[in-house]
Amino acid sequence: MIDEALEERLLHNPHFSSLFKRVEENGINRFVFSEAFYSCLDEFLNEHRNDNPVLRDEEENYILPAIAAYQTLKRFSPNAYRIFREMWLEGAEKGAAYLQGKAKDEAFLSAWCKSVTPKNEDAGAFLFRIEKSEPCETEYHVLRCPYVALCNAYSCPEIVTVFCDSDDISFGNIHPRMEWRRSRTIGRGDDICDFHYVYRPHNE
Repeated sequence: MIDEALEERLLHNPHFSSLFKRVEENGINRFVFSEAFYSCLDEFLNEHRNDNPVLRDEEENYILPAIAAYQTLKRFSPNAYRIFREMWLEGAEKGAAYLQGKAKDEAFLSAWCKSVTPKNEDAGAFLFRIEKSEPCETEYHVLRCPYVALCNAYSCPEIVTVFCDSDDISFGNIHPRMEWRRSRTIGRGDDICDFHYVYRPHNE
C-alpha cells in the first residue's frame, strides 16, 4: 500500500504532476490507470526497501515512480514512450523556470557552483569524482548512475535518455552568466557524465 505522504509528494512533483491529465488526454481511464500505477510502484518499493537510505530516497521520489509510470503506460497505450517523455520534460521546463526565477537573485546565482558540487564522492546513490571545485567553477563526473542501473534492471533502458534531456532543459539556461557544459552521459552510452558549470560575475 502506497504511503499517502508519498502519493501527495508525487502529485506535487513537477515531473509527475501532469501524469493523470496526460493519461486522460490519451483516452486511458484515469481510475484504472491509477490503480495499476500505484500497485506497480508499491511492488517496486517493496523490492528496494532494504536499499541504503540515500539511494532509497532517490528511488522513492523519482526513479521508481518514473519506471512504474512508464511500465504502466505500456500496458495501456502504444504511445507510452511519447506520453512519458512529454510528461517528464514538462516537469523539466517547470524546474527550469523555477531556477531562472531564483537566479535573478545574485546571491543565489553566485552560490550555485558551490551548492551543486557533491559533498561526498560516494553519495550512496551516485558515485562522483570531483575534478574542480572553485567559487565560480565546478566540474564533477558521475561514475555511477542509479537511473541507468534501475532502468536496465527493469528492462526499460529507452527512457534513460529522457532523464539526460531533462538535465539539459533544467540546467542549460539558468542565467546568461551561468554556463552549463556536459558532453557525455552514461545514459547516452558514455563512460561518465561530465557536469561542468562556470559562473561569470558582473565585473567580468
